[in-house]
Amino acid sequence: MLKFSYWLLACLCTLVAAAHAQAVQPEEARTYVWAMNPVAPYVIEQNLEKSELQSSVGEAETNLRGFDVLLLKLIDERMPERFEFRILRPEELHLKAEGLSDSGYDALGGAITRSAERLKNPNILFSDSYHRSEVRLATRWDEGREAGHGLIAFFSSGLEPFRKSLHWSHLLFMVFLIFLGGLTVKIVTSKKVKAWQAGVMLFFVFAINNTYLTAMLVTALRVQATPYVVGLDRLEDLATAGKPVAVKATSPSVEEVEYWQAEAIPFASVNQMCQVASDPDNDYDIELVAHDWEILNWEINRNFPGRFKFILDGFGEQFYAFMFRPDIDPDFVRRFNIALAEVLEDKNAQARLRLYLPHEGEE
Repeated sequence: MLKFSYWLLACLCTLVAAAHAQAVQPEEARTYVWAMNPVAPYVIEQNLEKSELQSSVGEAETNLRGFDVLLLKLIDERMPERFEFRILRPEELHLKAEGLSDSGYDALGGAITRSAERLKNPNILFSDSYHRSEVRLATRWDEGREAGHGLIAFFSSGLEPFRKSLHWSHLLFMVFLIFLGGLTVKIVTSKKVKAWQAGVMLFFVFAINNTYLTAMLVTALRVQATPYVVGLDRLEDLATAGKPVAVKATSPSVEEVEYWQAEAIPFASVNQMCQVASDPDNDYDIELVAHDWEILNWEINRNFPGRFKFILDGFGEQFYAFMFRPDIDPDFVRRFNIALAEVLEDKNAQARLRLYLPHEGEE
């Protein structure tokens, strides 16, 4: 009788959880883009006015606060008034565009597809099959993540992002799985062990032996690691062709990189750097820089929108590489290099600046 009650309770929990999960649907008239966020293990929320995105119109990709965000070429009547960026997990960034029309949705999907093809990144997948109001740019982990859903989010991100995206049905279903596994072990072994104890043991044995879960546990401990990379041997080709580059890259001899993040510099220092860059009287050159690439990219793009992209190598020879557009003023390159030397102080003498000039194709 007791075992029958257990099974009845388990079935009831499953039905309730499934019914609630089926009822949860994305909000209408919103578009989501998922992209790689290789560094932040925390939740970031950033709201931008429409005017702050004007420099991105006409570009298939741009860089916002160091995270690769694929934007779209939208005419003014399609451009939403506000974009909300929210990093929910270490591997994902959500871009929510409110009030996007069907034509705007189609334009976004086309821009993402073309950008993924141009970057020739095998880890980029495009899918719009889940819901009409959602566009997804996924990584190689996405298929496995969907299977685990909230459970995988907990392992990959920690408790805080998991809590923000957790439905009570996910937790209920997790409890049911542990309970069911423990009950099965108890029935099969007939040992004097409680069902919940056996369930917890079974759950962790499964997690340790499952390749995907193990990988996500490692990712949670080493957040800097990411498969989203492109080789430097292709970088000069892209620069010579004058194509925009919005991915962080690796050295020529390796396929993947652990991103290196040095001590952050204050926003005031970067603003000062931009002021120095506009001063034509500075006439000296030093090529050392070792500071936080995320903040650096964010502040420079605010002051010089659309001028360049940059990459960061995480191995022994660490450097920033700023990808300038073909129409860049050579004098601006000189003044920019002077500004970096004037304001940024090298902390460990292991980093140096390299400038790739797309119109010349040389360092």
